[in-house]
Amino acid sequence: MLERQRAGIDSAKKAGKHLGRPIKVTPEVRKKILEKREIGIPAARIARDLNISRASVFRVFKEES
Repeated sequence: MLERQRAGIDSAKKAGKHLGRPIKVTPEVRKKILEKREIGIPAARIARDLNISRASVFRVFKEES
């Protein structure tokens, strides 16, 4: 059974499928976060407005600096 499962996972990877949890911070969301930051909106408010965690907002800040 594990061999068939591994074969299916390998096949999906070769086909370019995304495996695992879906990403919440898409490039569009990242752009909105940075735009709101430039205006001076606090991280907590950005997170609430975009329905993501504060940690995700701070991660984007860190990656951009």
